Amino acid sequence: MLPNQMPIIKKTWSTRTKVLIGLGIAVLLAIFTFLVAFYTTDRTNPIQLIRGAQEPEVEILTTTDEAKPGDIFGVEVKTDEDKEVTSVKFFVDGELEGTCEGEAECSFTSGPFSDDDIGGHKYETELTYSDGTSYKKSGTFSVSEKNGTVEEEAQPEEVETSEPENAPNIEYFYTSNIYLSESELLVASLSVADITKVDYLDIQIDNESKKICSDSAICSLSFIIPKNLNLGKHTITGRAIGVNGLVSYINKNFYIIEETIPEEVYVSPSISISPSKTEAEADETINFSVNVNPGSKTLEKTRINVGLVTVQECNKETCNYTGGGPYPQYAGLSLPYHAIAYFTDNSYISTGLQTVKIKSQAIPNDSGSQPEPEQDEPIDEGDTELPTISVEINKASMFNTDEATVIAKASDNEAVGEIMIFVDGQIVKTCQNVTTCSTTVGPYPNFTENKTIIYGAYAFDSSGNDNWSGYSSIQVNIPDQIIEPTLKLILKKNNFNTDETLIMIADVDPGSKELDYLSIWMGIGDGLTLKPCFGSCTINSGLTNLGGQTIPIIAKAFFTDGTDITTETQTITVNAPEVPEIPAEPTVDLNLNKNSVSEGEGFNMTATVDTADKTITKIQITNNSNTVYKTCNNIVTCYYDASSKPWIVGVHPFRAIATFSDGTIINSGLETINVFAAVEPTITIGFSPNQASVTAGQNCTISSVVDSKGKTISSHKLYGELGEVKNCTTETCSFTSLAYELLGGNSTQDSGIIGYSSKVWFTDGTFQTSILGNIVEVTAEGPVANPTVELTKDVASPVAGDIVNITATVDPSNKTISKVEIKIPNGHILETCYNTLTCTYTATHNTGGLPVIIQSKATFTDNSTASSFTLYYTVGFPAEPIVELTKDKSPVVVGDVVGLTATVDPAGKTISKLEILDSSNGVLNNCPNSLTCTYNQNHSQAGILLIRKARATFTDNSTILSNVLTYFIGVPAEPTIEINKDIGSVVVGDTVNITAIVNPENKTVHKLEIIFPLTGSTYITCPSATTCTHTKNNVSYTGLPVPYQAKATFTDSSTLLSNSISYFVSIPSEPTIDISFSPQKKTLGVTASENCTISSTVNPSNKEISYHRIYTEGILRKTCGSDFEECSYSAPASTMLGYTPSRSSATLDYYSSVVFTDGTSKMVQGNSITVTAD
Repeated sequence: MLPNQMPIIKKTWSTRTKVLIGLGIAVLLAIFTFLVAFYTTDRTNPIQLIRGAQEPEVEILTTTDEAKPGDIFGVEVKTDEDKEVTSVKFFVDGELEGTCEGEAECSFTSGPFSDDDIGGHKYETELTYSDGTSYKKSGTFSVSEKNGTVEEEAQPEEVETSEPENAPNIEYFYTSNIYLSESELLVASLSVADITKVDYLDIQIDNESKKICSDSAICSLSFIIPKNLNLGKHTITGRAIGVNGLVSYINKNFYIIEETIPEEVYVSPSISISPSKTEAEADETINFSVNVNPGSKTLEKTRINVGLVTVQECNKETCNYTGGGPYPQYAGLSLPYHAIAYFTDNSYISTGLQTVKIKSQAIPNDSGSQPEPEQDEPIDEGDTELPTISVEINKASMFNTDEATVIAKASDNEAVGEIMIFVDGQIVKTCQNVTTCSTTVGPYPNFTENKTIIYGAYAFDSSGNDNWSGYSSIQVNIPDQIIEPTLKLILKKNNFNTDETLIMIADVDPGSKELDYLSIWMGIGDGLTLKPCFGSCTINSGLTNLGGQTIPIIAKAFFTDGTDITTETQTITVNAPEVPEIPAEPTVDLNLNKNSVSEGEGFNMTATVDTADKTITKIQITNNSNTVYKTCNNIVTCYYDASSKPWIVGVHPFRAIATFSDGTIINSGLETINVFAAVEPTITIGFSPNQASVTAGQNCTISSVVDSKGKTISSHKLYGELGEVKNCTTETCSFTSLAYELLGGNSTQDSGIIGYSSKVWFTDGTFQTSILGNIVEVTAEGPVANPTVELTKDVASPVAGDIVNITATVDPSNKTISKVEIKIPNGHILETCYNTLTCTYTATHNTGGLPVIIQSKATFTDNSTASSFTLYYTVGFPAEPIVELTKDKSPVVVGDVVGLTATVDPAGKTISKLEILDSSNGVLNNCPNSLTCTYNQNHSQAGILLIRKARATFTDNSTILSNVLTYFIGVPAEPTIEINKDIGSVVVGDTVNITAIVNPENKTVHKLEIIFPLTGSTYITCPSATTCTHTKNNVSYTGLPVPYQAKATFTDSSTLLSNSISYFVSIPSEPTIDISFSPQKKTLGVTASENCTISSTVNPSNKEISYHRIYTEGILRKTCGSDFEECSYSAPASTMLGYTPSRSSATLDYYSSVVFTDGTSKMVQGNSITVTAD
């Protein structure tokens, strides 16, 4: 019989079924007791889990005890390994179904069943041990009809089959269950039709081999579900691997579910009490017996109360009180008694008050008159009329938190002596000599479910007669603990124009919860949350800028316990407004031919007007203030050449203004040009020899090299102590002379200081002066020391406006000073000082950019002179204040807050205020007396170009503008997601890594998953991660592509899916070898002396070659290394044969082999070749 899949159905009993079960329990118990007594006389073992009554121990697991037609029944037998079992036989209804030999664990199956099998069945296992002992274990199961209910119908089976051509033919593959819980048994069986085509059979669970069978046409697996197997879907696969390497398989799903225990049928407890007598004499004793059936509860104790006093307490279901009494005090009255059972859940039940009639005591004949009764004995005056008693409660029902009042009312023909009120079998109130007695009951905080309590009252009259009201009841209910909140979003209509107002009403009922707040959300752009409400509310919203959009709207309520609820999404449509045609307006544009120039470099600009059918009267090009550089009348294009005007270093603004005949005036945008300092030519001057001092008779050379920066030199002059010494027109100029000649002396006895410099003039009228060269001291070649003069200034780098003190200091040596002069070389004397060794000249510099050349000369009383070196410096320009505007973020997108910062370098001026301006010179922020100013710019609209600048005002009322800061406000980038695998072609046994990568941009990742795209089931979840990798180890052949997809979930609940990728697992091909022999001839054969070649080519598939060899006649002829997929051997045929050609004809055999690094090898033999003697 070829079994198919048999699902185990997890049952949940319906209420009707539970009731029927409860009603049938009593009958079934009786029948069951009889059957057990009869059936288990030789059947002492349980059905599902059987352990031998004696050693050896045996455990038997079954797949089910109730099967359906089409199902199979599976059994697994586990024996004690301490004792060797030789065979296990499995019988069903006396017929042998299977035998297992020499195994400690065996599994058997029976089925599938048909309608003919409906009914009870007996299974039996016979175990035989090596010591000759034998034991039988048995149990029962049943096959019942399918009733067609939803609860018992099997879920449709998911089966995937692959049987390639020439692959083994799978005859059947079944699994016993598709729904299992922990520790339950899964049985599978795989069968093939032709074992000769099969290498081995393999049964896998979740792609992991659990049973491999070779040399067998049937492979069976018994698998007990372990604790660590995840809930949900799993796969079981039967694979048949052919001797040709091809694989057939059948793949099925099964599911691990939580074990569902059928709900226990609740049985209410009960209690009864029986007296040994229902009527007794006053001097007799009475026994009382109580029986408690606790039902579904657990009994804690039982009490017997007689005469309203507890006389016995037990902790068993049967409780007896013997020898009670006698009860003379109740003579002629009723003796009350009752019993109460208490349970471990703090509940209790009572029998209710019952009575035994105590007879009146007989009067002896010789006793005379009746004696006076005891104080508690009633006087019998012949009153036999019973009192009347009724009881009521002031509520029809109550909650367990409420109180209620029980009222008992009695009357009698004589007098009411006593009223007792009972609630749930206990006396709760006693009243004497009154006709009305009341008591309060409740609350009942320990009640956990609705319950009915009973109450009644007992009345005694003055003559000892009593009467019972009977029991009444009241229902004690548990109030509903939670009323779920509700939220409604009400829109009066769903279609609007832009000039209408949208009215949104959010109606919330918090139920048992406390509302925190609610909000209404409109899906505009990234979503707009309107103002929060703290109860039901109405929110109005304009629709002015929302034309042409369909907008989703939801309401969401948040509660103080952290929960929230959301309405279903409603949508509105806002109709696009009709856009009136806007008449064209004139425009004016100003274009500069350059963005920046150096000082002296020319530039120009052109203003162009689009009149839009208006009449132009004039165009003015201005500096954005009151200065007009060019005016053009009655033309639409105005050209201005700015080359003729000197422009100082800095940023210069320009704007075009167009005036029309109708009085309209329009401005162009502001354009700027940056004028930077020109790059000046440089001069490098040198002196040879390069040393601090020379002797008067040494040859010395002054040299000057000019970097003209593209200018043309007109004159290049060298200067020594006596002025000009040489004039050149080239970039390099040099002069050589004796040292004392450079001093202006006459002999080698002269000494002094040589100062030297150079100056160059250019054809454009500009000039450049070198710095002074290093001072060179000239020493006399004789012993006489020469006087020296030193010239210094007190300002290192003078600028226009500075006053510089230039001082000459004389060292007279052995001479007497007559006068000291400070002068321009070869020119005007600036200052003369007599009979002093120091002299100072004060120079005032009003103009920047001018060179200054000064010398000093000392005259001594012997009319000899000494000169200083030439002092050279250029008067610079004073620094101008500058202002700079920067931003702290780039690029900028909607929602960003950009910090703008203006910074001033005052260059000696005092700041009055620093302002940040918009494109229309509107002040965004004003910072008085500060060198820095900031402004936070918010951005709520994308696609615009923002223009900002800064303006600094100083205490002298001068102002400067910063650079114009422009930037574009973009749209935030959207998140992206991708998925990829780490290898291209996948073969059986590979490990594949599937990696998901998400770029969240401005969002935050909640979780990143890799899922099965067809069902959405998850392979792996990576919380809060931007990368996630799923590793599939040792992949097996499936015959189908394996798909994957990445899914990112963000903290704002939005999700993003990647494209799907898949891979196909292929079976690696086996290596091949091709061998050939040349020369090839139509007639087979070669001569012995003929040169021949054997070629071998290996296709290693996915293997790596260790070595590659060629053999002839069993002799190794050639070895090729691991890098050689092709290998060849050439030699005469006789050499290949191993002897000379003089012999007779022979047959040449040849072959090649290859050995791989994994230890495997392959060999191929070529067609034999006939070799003939020459």
